[in-house]
Amino acid sequence: MTRYVIIGGSAGAVGAVEGIRRLDPKGGITTVTEESMTPYSRPTIGEYLDGRADLESLHFGPSDFWKEHSVQVVLGRRATAIDLGERTVKLDDGQVLGFDKLLLATGALPFIPKMEGIDREGFCTFMGLSDVQRIRQELSRTQRAVVIGGGLIGVEVAEALVNLGVDVTVVELRGWLLNLLLDREAARFVESAMESRGVRLLTGQSVKDVLGREGNPRRVGGVVLSGGARMECDLVVSAVGVIPRTELAVQAGLQVNRGILVDRFMQTSAPGVYACGDVAEAYELVGGTQRVFAIWPLARTGGRVAGENMAGGRVEYPGGVAMSALRYFGIPIISVGIDAQETTKEFEVLVKRPGGGYRKIVLRDGRVVGFTLVRGIEAAGLIFNLMRTQTDVSGFKEKLLSPDFGFAHLPETVRRRTLMEAWA
Repeated sequence: MTRYVIIGGSAGAVGAVEGIRRLDPKGGITTVTEESMTPYSRPTIGEYLDGRADLESLHFGPSDFWKEHSVQVVLGRRATAIDLGERTVKLDDGQVLGFDKLLLATGALPFIPKMEGIDREGFCTFMGLSDVQRIRQELSRTQRAVVIGGGLIGVEVAEALVNLGVDVTVVELRGWLLNLLLDREAARFVESAMESRGVRLLTGQSVKDVLGREGNPRRVGGVVLSGGARMECDLVVSAVGVIPRTELAVQAGLQVNRGILVDRFMQTSAPGVYACGDVAEAYELVGGTQRVFAIWPLARTGGRVAGENMAGGRVEYPGGVAMSALRYFGIPIISVGIDAQETTKEFEVLVKRPGGGYRKIVLRDGRVVGFTLVRGIEAAGLIFNLMRTQTDVSGFKEKLLSPDFGFAHLPETVRRRTLMEAWA
């Protein structure tokens, strides 16, 4: 009987279990995770922090998912070493697990910029449930918070803190928020909504130091900005970005670039060893290169592909693409693929601003390689399908900008092919 070991307990691990069980209903599966509860939806921890979601609704899929799929779960333990020759994984409590097939779904760690004072009480990150608990412990003595970073994580925690009645300042190094996903015009919709809720936005700046509180230097009392200005606060949340957790792969001698390098079957440089999710550097759909995508749905897809191949299948990963579906501060936004913020001859950029919204389509050689929809997001699935299939949209590209763009707007040949794919 095949022995499967999965290191990690989030979306990639869930997908892998689903993939394995599709082909192997009886093989032994062991999942090792540092979390105390799995699986749960990390993208919704902001809603859990401010009370919009409870712990039960945080579960990702059925709460008894592991039991239903006959998975042995090792909670609260960390894998410390992999021996590829012996086919074993060593845990931090000394336990050794043997494997025939191994999946690394170790995810990522928060990136914390170099600055003084990050060891003070009241300095937090925002990646998982343990971070939520730490922030909750600080709320009773928090009136003002500084969030470092204006990306997805930063905006998410800022919204949760505002909902809890905290005075929030967001400090972003670049010129506007969500700059890795949105151009300046699209981002302004979110920025305006945040400012209307009282959030102070400081762009083009960073935090240099975290200061102690007068009379209690062990606790956060303020920050020093890169320009030298000081700002008082009771809580600092670092939300600058994430770093793939590749230390186990490096220790084992696997090929690692920014993430663990995998082929189209999600296999690493070692036979029988796979990787997926935030830690994997996998095939990128639009550019055909290798890239790390810290995106929840792609982690599950990559895990499912890895799981089926671990169980003897031969399934190719379809490729990842940058994608985000947001609804922060009441503004629905979908951003997929290349944003093409700088005008180049390689891309054709179409823009329309219908009724307080924003639509941007990025084309290369007549094919969709990226799009952004602000409000009026109903057509996102259809446009993404055109992008995924690399359909030539030259003949109807202007229709993509219409707020009521739908299936009926497609040429008959495209409609027929889309229907055939749907029924295949």
